[in-house]
Amino acid sequence: MAVLTMIALLCCAQIAAGGFVDVSQSLVGRVIHVETLRYRGSWLDAHHTGWMKFTGSPQSLVFGRSWTQFMVKRADRGYVNLESLRYANKYVDAHHSGTLRTTYSNYPQNQIWAQWRIECDNKNLNKCRFYSPRYNNYIDAHHKGYAKLAGYGYWSLVRVFAPSPADYYQTLLSTENQSSLKQTKSISYMEGITDTTSKSKTISSTTSAEIGGAFKAVSASLSSSLSVEWKTTRTKTFQSSTTLEYTISIPPKTKITLQQLIGTYGPFTIGAKKFKILSSPL
Repeated sequence: MAVLTMIALLCCAQIAAGGFVDVSQSLVGRVIHVETLRYRGSWLDAHHTGWMKFTGSPQSLVFGRSWTQFMVKRADRGYVNLESLRYANKYVDAHHSGTLRTTYSNYPQNQIWAQWRIECDNKNLNKCRFYSPRYNNYIDAHHKGYAKLAGYGYWSLVRVFAPSPADYYQTLLSTENQSSLKQTKSISYMEGITDTTSKSKTISSTTSAEIGGAFKAVSASLSSSLSVEWKTTRTKTFQSSTTLEYTISIPPKTKITLQQLIGTYGPFTIGAKKFKILSSPL
């Protein structure tokens, strides 16, 4: 036990000495996109051949490209697994050939080939590296375009792109009832997700999983300023949008303000079915 503890301490010291810290667990439940800093604009690709590559794409389009999307899942020994959203139940594999693959597994948590540690030198995830305990090396953005395994070098550096979800309450209605009788008013509102760069009212299943996972994972964190309401938001809220009507009763001699919880994630806006009603006497 003492030997294992010493090894763990030495391991952590080595990470800290290089300016990198383990951020793996903070990303559990999130979908990430991995851009190599060696060839900017090229992203880790769950390629249809099974062999992984770094493939070019504008950042604005990666949300809709499932080959760039990887779900971070908790694994044994403090590591994480990286599941491809393009191919369900296929995980990033530190393959014995030296080139990364996506490999099927029913239970990857205890498989050393599927275990990774994500190390970054800042909380913005702008300079990171992916460590594999299988061969004690890192993901390599190889000059031939493949994602390979190699010792640490400039070819190991990547940027982890996982936007921080944010939210706020937006005022839908602010009105006064100056009469002595109760009044009602109706107002239209949007529930669900919209892409501010597109006119489509539906979102792909992998994009929905990325955004919904981000809101639920971050809102569950004790240190997050995100509303806890997102933890119970329905899955379909992150799949499409629809226009609904809200009817509110206004007591006599009262001013009311109706607010809706709105979330943002990259170019996406999410209207939740969560409201605040503020009232004050006139």
